[in-house]
Amino acid sequence: MFPLDAQAIDRRQNGTDAWFDRIAYAALYILLFRNIQRHLGFARSRHRLCAGASISPETLRFFDIVGRPVSQGYGLTESGGVDRLKSQLEKVQSDAKQVTSSAKGDFPSETDELESSISALETSVRALPSSPSAEELKGVVPEVTAVGGALRRLKNATDSKCS
Repeated sequence: MFPLDAQAIDRRQNGTDAWFDRIAYAALYILLFRNIQRHLGFARSRHRLCAGASISPETLRFFDIVGRPVSQGYGLTESGGVDRLKSQLEKVQSDAKQVTSSAKGDFPSETDELESSISALETSVRALPSSPSAEELKGVVPEVTAVGGALRRLKNATDSKCS
């Protein structure tokens, strides 16, 4: 009926489809794909992401054919965790540097404690491998707790002086 075979679908996915492929796809969209999208609830979605488990290439191809491609995010948390932790550490260091530079004169012991605890945390995080075990991550907990305690003591000191 329609000249939309596997090669036409491949051309569409590669961006090399001809005008007759686009017309055939438009007709199939109106007659079939739009209803599939509505039935699956995809007509209202802007982005679709599968991150809970690996998804087969055939399933990804099906959703692309019906006009609602699905992105695959499975496995990204395993590869990006420590890198994300390191980038957050840089933000914490930057923020702490601003706080300690402005409060150093009034609260020298508290700011020194904060700087040393952040330095210890940096050393621990930088020593982590790219895919750390739970035991290796547990080793960072005391440093995180020390940073939290140092921040709390600095806040209490500023609260008592400013009230």
